[in-house]
This record gives sequence, structure tokens and C-alpha cells, in this order.
Amino acid sequence: MNNSPDIQETVLVREGFARAETLAKERHNYQIDIPHLWSVMMEPENFAYKFYDGLDIDMNAFIHLINNEVDKISTMSRTDNQYGQQISRRLNTLKAVSYTHLTLPTTPYV
Repeated sequence: MNNSPDIQETVLVREGFARAETLAKERHNYQIDIPHLWSVMMEPENFAYKFYDGLDIDMNAFIHLINNEVDKISTMSRTDNQYGQQISRRLNTLKAVSYTHLTLPTTPYV
């Protein structure tokens, strides 16, 4: 049995990717990208929102910035496309780097 953490199998990540996929479909984006994931992470009930809200920053401006990045993602308008079925190269890279950090050896002092 493999007990190593797998970023794709954590509940929060799976839920985040599912909601990011839904957002990509709603926006008619071919790929799921980092702004999709960040957008759903910044919903008020999520940890990221609560974290940044505690830093005394302008949350409306921050969310507006993220939404502008989602708006920049190219859209497709044909009816036979499967929106949100692919993951962008940069999101795949982020996942790989995150997984590397999860599997780094730790000491009791870290």
C-alpha cells in the first residue's frame, strides 16, 4: 500500500478542480487553468478567502483581479466542444511542483 500523499487525491483539491472545471465549462473555456482554480478558492466559504480576508486587504479588488484573469482565458463557442476537459500546461506544472513539495522529506523541526 502506498501511503505517500497524492495532491490529486486530497478532498479539497478534488473539490477545487471539480468546481474549476464547472467554471471553465460555464465560461466556454477549453482548458482549466490556474485562474479557474484560484477563482473557486477565493469563494467566501473557502480557506484562501478567509486567509486573505484576515490580512486586511481589499477583497473586492483582489477578487476582481482574479476574475479579470479568468476573463482573459480564450473561449470557444462551437456547440460540439467539450469545455473544461483539458488542464493547461501551467496548471499541470503547478500540480507537479505542489506534489514535489508534498513528498519532500521532513524532520521533526520543520
